[in-house]
Amino acid sequence: QQKTHRLLLDMSSAGQKLGEAKERLVQLEAALMQTPKVTAEHFATWQALNTQLTKLRSTLYGDPIRGRFDEARTPSIYGRAQNVAGGHWSTTQAPTKTFQSDLKLATEGYAVFKKDLQAYLQELETFETSLREAGSPYTKGRKFGE
Repeated sequence: QQKTHRLLLDMSSAGQKLGEAKERLVQLEAALMQTPKVTAEHFATWQALNTQLTKLRSTLYGDPIRGRFDEARTPSIYGRAQNVAGGHWSTTQAPTKTFQSDLKLATEGYAVFKKDLQAYLQELETFETSLREAGSPYTKGRKFGE
Protein backbone atom coordinates (compact mmCIF):
# COMPACT_ATOMS: atom_id res chain seq x y z
CA GLN A 1 0.00 0.00 0.00
CA GLN A 2 2.83 2.41 0.79
CA LYS A 3 4.45 1.82 -2.61
CA THR A 4 1.17 2.45 -4.37
CA HIS A 5 0.47 5.53 -2.27
CA ARG A 6 3.91 7.02 -3.03
CA LEU A 7 3.52 6.23 -6.73
CA LEU A 8 0.11 7.91 -6.86
CA LEU A 9 1.49 10.99 -5.09
CA ASP A 10 4.32 11.20 -7.62
CA MET A 11 1.86 10.79 -10.47
CA SER A 12 -0.30 13.54 -9.02
CA SER A 13 2.73 15.85 -8.98
CA ALA A 14 3.50 14.92 -12.58
CA GLY A 15 -0.11 15.70 -13.49
CA GLN A 16 0.31 19.14 -11.93
CA LYS A 17 3.45 19.68 -14.00
CA LEU A 18 1.53 18.70 -17.14
CA GLY A 19 -1.16 21.25 -16.27
CA GLU A 20 1.43 23.96 -15.65
CA ALA A 21 3.11 23.15 -18.96
CA LYS A 22 -0.24 23.47 -20.75
CA GLU A 23 -0.78 26.90 -19.17
CA ARG A 24 2.71 27.96 -20.24
CA LEU A 25 2.02 26.81 -23.80
CA VAL A 26 -1.19 28.84 -23.94
CA GLN A 27 0.72 31.93 -22.81
CA LEU A 28 3.57 31.23 -25.21
CA GLU A 29 1.13 30.94 -28.09
CA ALA A 30 -0.18 34.42 -27.27
CA ALA A 31 3.38 35.71 -26.90
CA LEU A 32 4.28 34.33 -30.33
CA MET A 33 1.82 36.78 -31.87
CA GLN A 34 3.50 39.70 -30.10
CA THR A 35 7.13 38.74 -30.66
CA PRO A 36 8.95 41.03 -33.10
CA LYS A 37 11.53 38.56 -34.38
CA VAL A 38 9.38 35.43 -34.41
CA THR A 39 10.13 32.89 -37.14
CA ALA A 40 8.30 29.97 -38.70
CA GLU A 41 10.60 27.74 -36.68
CA HIS A 42 9.20 29.20 -33.46
CA PHE A 43 5.68 28.29 -34.57
CA ALA A 44 6.79 24.79 -35.57
CA THR A 45 8.52 24.29 -32.23
CA TRP A 46 5.43 25.45 -30.36
CA GLN A 47 3.30 22.98 -32.33
CA ALA A 48 5.74 20.15 -31.64
CA LEU A 49 5.76 20.97 -27.92
CA ASN A 50 1.96 21.01 -27.88
CA THR A 51 1.83 17.61 -29.60
CA GLN A 52 4.43 16.18 -27.19
CA LEU A 53 2.42 17.42 -24.23
CA THR A 54 -0.69 15.67 -25.52
CA LYS A 55 1.28 12.44 -25.90
CA LEU A 56 2.70 12.74 -22.37
CA ARG A 57 -0.78 13.29 -20.93
CA SER A 58 -2.04 10.29 -22.88
CA THR A 59 0.85 8.16 -21.62
CA LEU A 60 0.08 8.99 -18.01
CA TYR A 61 -3.72 9.04 -18.10
CA GLY A 62 -4.67 7.11 -21.22
CA ASP A 63 -6.41 8.15 -24.42
CA PRO A 64 -9.38 10.33 -23.46
CA ILE A 65 -11.08 9.95 -26.84
CA ARG A 66 -11.11 6.15 -26.74
CA GLY A 67 -12.43 6.35 -23.19
CA ARG A 68 -15.37 8.51 -24.20
CA PHE A 69 -16.41 5.97 -26.82
CA ASP A 70 -15.91 2.91 -24.61
CA GLU A 71 -13.26 1.58 -26.97
CA ALA A 72 -10.86 -1.09 -25.76
CA ARG A 73 -7.55 0.36 -24.67
CA THR A 74 -4.44 -0.58 -22.79
CA PRO A 75 -4.62 0.60 -19.18
CA SER A 76 -2.68 3.80 -18.55
CA ILE A 77 0.13 4.08 -16.05
CA TYR A 78 -2.14 6.01 -13.70
CA GLY A 79 -5.01 3.60 -14.32
CA ARG A 80 -2.90 0.63 -13.28
CA ALA A 81 -1.87 2.34 -10.04
CA GLN A 82 -5.48 3.32 -9.37
CA ASN A 83 -6.56 -0.26 -10.01
CA VAL A 84 -4.22 -1.43 -7.26
CA ALA A 85 -5.29 1.33 -4.87
CA GLY A 86 -8.99 0.78 -5.50
CA GLY A 87 -8.86 -2.98 -5.25
CA HIS A 88 -6.16 -3.80 -2.77
CA TRP A 89 -6.58 -1.05 -0.21
CA SER A 90 -10.08 -2.19 0.66
CA THR A 91 -8.98 -5.66 1.77
CA THR A 92 -6.67 -7.17 4.34
CA GLN A 93 -5.64 -10.02 2.05
CA ALA A 94 -2.33 -10.19 0.25
CA PRO A 95 -2.25 -8.50 -3.15
CA THR A 96 -3.31 -10.65 -6.06
CA LYS A 97 -0.98 -11.44 -8.95
CA THR A 98 -2.93 -8.91 -11.03
CA PHE A 99 -2.34 -6.18 -8.47
CA GLN A 100 1.33 -7.10 -8.23
CA SER A 101 1.64 -7.04 -12.01
CA ASP A 102 -0.22 -3.73 -12.30
CA LEU A 103 2.00 -2.15 -9.66
CA LYS A 104 5.15 -3.40 -11.38
CA LEU A 105 4.00 -2.16 -14.80
CA ALA A 106 2.88 1.19 -13.37
CA THR A 107 6.18 1.68 -11.53
CA GLU A 108 8.27 0.79 -14.59
CA GLY A 109 6.09 2.85 -16.91
CA TYR A 110 6.19 5.84 -14.60
CA ALA A 111 10.00 5.73 -14.40
CA VAL A 112 10.18 6.07 -18.19
CA PHE A 113 7.41 8.70 -18.22
CA LYS A 114 9.20 10.76 -15.57
CA LYS A 115 12.37 10.93 -17.67
CA ASP A 116 10.32 11.90 -20.73
CA LEU A 117 8.53 14.61 -18.74
CA GLN A 118 11.81 16.01 -17.42
CA ALA A 119 13.23 16.15 -20.96
CA TYR A 120 10.04 17.83 -22.19
CA LEU A 121 10.15 20.48 -19.47
CA GLN A 122 13.76 21.23 -20.43
CA GLU A 123 12.73 21.60 -24.09
CA LEU A 124 9.91 23.93 -23.03
CA GLU A 125 12.35 26.05 -21.04
CA THR A 126 14.74 26.20 -24.01
CA PHE A 127 11.86 27.33 -26.23
CA GLU A 128 10.90 30.04 -23.73
CA THR A 129 14.49 31.27 -23.77
CA SER A 130 14.55 31.41 -27.58
CA LEU A 131 11.31 33.40 -27.59
CA ARG A 132 12.66 35.79 -24.99
CA GLU A 133 15.74 36.31 -27.15
CA ALA A 134 13.41 37.05 -30.08
CA GLY A 135 11.80 39.84 -28.04
CA SER A 136 8.68 38.18 -26.67
CA PRO A 137 6.74 39.80 -23.85
CA TYR A 138 6.94 38.39 -20.33
CA THR A 139 5.08 35.15 -19.79
CA LYS A 140 3.99 33.65 -16.48
CA GLY A 141 6.40 30.99 -15.24
CA ARG A 142 9.48 32.56 -16.77
CA LYS A 143 12.48 32.36 -14.46
CA PHE A 144 13.13 35.54 -12.51
CA GLY A 145 15.74 37.79 -14.07
CA GLU A 146 15.11 36.63 -17.62
